[in-house]
Amino acid sequence: MAVEMRTELPGATADQAKEFEAHVLPRIKTFPGFIAGAYGLSDAGFFVTEFWESRETHERWIKDFIAPMLQQFGVTAVPPVHYRHVDAVAGREGDGVEQRAGGVQS
Repeated sequence: MAVEMRTELPGATADQAKEFEAHVLPRIKTFPGFIAGAYGLSDAGFFVTEFWESRETHERWIKDFIAPMLQQFGVTAVPPVHYRHVDAVAGREGDGVEQRAGGVQS
């Protein structure tokens, strides 16, 4: 079942956001289960919104990549993550993401 994942990194600066993106974006694009993501600065810091094939695939990404990376930056705990079930994700024609009722096909 596809999910939307949201989290915020409170207090993150623009420089920290750029460094985070430089580490994450090249790897997440090929991580199994990743569909799409949006990232940017917010009033609170840095926000992350991603779509995954399942909660389990996102949790594997956190365990295998994000938690160890955050430890390298001195962050000892992964920020709270909020999940929401989605019935479909639509992408621009030709981007490899197809809208499907009841789930997502990538």
